[in-house]
Amino acid sequence: LNASGRHDPQDDTGSARIDLLPVRFRSGPKAFQPEQLFPGLGDGIGSVDGSLEGRAELSWKDGELSSRGQLRLPDASLAAEGWGIEGLAGALDLVNLWPLETAAGQRLSFRRLQAGLPLEDGEIQLRVGPGWEQLELESASGRLAGGLLRVKGRLDFQAGVQQLDFQVQELSLAEVVELAEVERLEVSGTLAGKLPLVLRDGQPTMLAGRLVADPPAGSIRYRPETAPAALASLGAQGELILRALEDFQYESLEVDLDIEAGGQARLLVQLKGRNPAIEGGRPIHLNLDLSGPLLDVLQTDPLMRDVVERFSRGALERGTAAPPRTE
Repeated sequence: LNASGRHDPQDDTGSARIDLLPVRFRSGPKAFQPEQLFPGLGDGIGSVDGSLEGRAELSWKDGELSSRGQLRLPDASLAAEGWGIEGLAGALDLVNLWPLETAAGQRLSFRRLQAGLPLEDGEIQLRVGPGWEQLELESASGRLAGGLLRVKGRLDFQAGVQQLDFQVQELSLAEVVELAEVERLEVSGTLAGKLPLVLRDGQPTMLAGRLVADPPAGSIRYRPETAPAALASLGAQGELILRALEDFQYESLEVDLDIEAGGQARLLVQLKGRNPAIEGGRPIHLNLDLSGPLLDVLQTDPLMRDVVERFSRGALERGTAAPPRTE
């Protein structure tokens, strides 16, 4: 630390500046973390690796103290339960140090965010409320599975309700399936849509989440070595569904998602298209209606890879599939 200042005892005023030279944070047995340097942070930001530098400016008059400052992150990594971030860089202008508070419009960038499917080359604009109790996510975006994810919302950690609005553009189904490692499943096409997520007392709810395939059409090729038990139990209908999915050329694909308080989820997948090998390629409509305790998945598995795997396999294994309708 470098510090300088002045004080006038006659009118009880003064000022000081403290420069924080680059500090290296590290995790592990000899950990040194930000909360040891800034106790007001608490442990809410998780484990940090990387350097931090900045400055603090203090002034006082008649016993009243005011403060401001700046923190700079050249390149840092954070890890907490269920998420992690690499290559975090930027500066935060602080309008108050006790409790810690930033100005609006603070900009950060990151190389990779792992809070489910990996989000890369991201940019964040935010404001941190007093004492790290609120986080205003003014805008955030990054590359996700070949497409773009945008997020906005406000998190008040002292309130019972939080909301984040997710918008997806050109999400590659092929990359999602590859990340999920679903065997013998090939899907082409991209998705776009909105997923409004609300947390009520820590319980996720979502109303009218909707993803729709972008034009032009895509395809689904699913050829398992053995028929999934749920489809096998449907007898001839299950066999027809599997036949349709062996080479399904879809014209439209729509996904509707609702999550109720308590974690009960419904996922409705609607497909319209045709398989050239079935009835001369006549139109087929497939409706896959899923429901189940999604909350357990979200709370116990921090990697969305497994969530995607459950959804991808669930559509064919756990779901209740309506018989294909031909026209």
